[in-house]
Amino acid sequence: MPVQKRGTKWYAQYQVNGKRYNYPLPEAKTEGQAKRMLNDDRNALRSGEAPLWMEQKATEDTILEPHHVGHTLRKASNRQYKEYWQYQSDGDNALRKMERIIDLMGDVDLGEIDNEWLSTLRGKLADELPTHTTVNRYLAAIRTVLKKSVTEFHFLKIMPLVVDFKVVKHKRTKVVTLKEAHEVAAKFNSTNRYEYADLVWFLWHTGCRLGEALHLEWDEVDLDRGEVMLTPDKTKGCKYRYIELDPELTAILKNQKMRGLAKPFANLTKCRNPASQCGTALRRVLTDIGNDGWCWHAFRHTMATRLAENDATSIEIMAFMGWSDLAMVNNYVHFAKAKGVASKYLRNAS
Repeated sequence: MPVQKRGTKWYAQYQVNGKRYNYPLPEAKTEGQAKRMLNDDRNALRSGEAPLWMEQKATEDTILEPHHVGHTLRKASNRQYKEYWQYQSDGDNALRKMERIIDLMGDVDLGEIDNEWLSTLRGKLADELPTHTTVNRYLAAIRTVLKKSVTEFHFLKIMPLVVDFKVVKHKRTKVVTLKEAHEVAAKFNSTNRYEYADLVWFLWHTGCRLGEALHLEWDEVDLDRGEVMLTPDKTKGCKYRYIELDPELTAILKNQKMRGLAKPFANLTKCRNPASQCGTALRRVLTDIGNDGWCWHAFRHTMATRLAENDATSIEIMAFMGWSDLAMVNNYVHFAKAKGVASKYLRNAS
């Protein structure tokens, strides 16, 4: 596809020397305008010249010199937010991760970032953050910023920055059993933290992401029909998702609405960083019951696994979970029902 729309902006896709590049088309308002701009830019590329809008962008930014001198990490992060992240549901979190990286390592020029710098960053993140999974999220944020900056610099015939990202290895997320879910919910109830217990069962029954649950609004919940409709601005995949509610979860949500809450999990979103607060609360409970090593996102892995064990097809799992790539099914399904497979498929074989 030569052009694509992200949020409210159109982007052109180029392929130069086997490498694919995405660039914003700031003046395009419709798909037709974007395609016309793309054709003009292709003609400019064939003649060895950069597209006009890229030249204009270069003059608007800080003067760009070889090796990215004068172009700092914060400037690159802010530009990434302005052009991409602000249109994504988790864009604010990505920007906060970059701010924390800058606090740890300083607002350095992009030209100063090398393998040694990244190795130091990985070490500091591992000391500061609770899990390897969280470290990987921070590495993914800076990888995105550097990749975007390097791509644009390369396009402007400025020497690209080459760095080696080695992702921290970690174990696969645990699948939560029904017994473990009961233990965690009971522990929250015993300490009068009923909202967290409700969150446990909401994630168990829906497989939603933590952020999707925390930002759920009442106008997205139809208690009469027993259905939740997640809007594109609330989902990571930027698409509508419909989730059926079972009677137990419907009763929990009705109880929350009778209590006059502004939204289902309003009491958990009063702090500055609700996701971090929820993560801390869960870790403390798991430590108390002697069953640590997993997080809220494990409920999403659990839902995908439960669907697979109950004979849902990969396409059905992908549609329910809101994915657009079948590879995600393999990443999230941790156990497939194997008992009786041989007798089921080989019974009549001769």
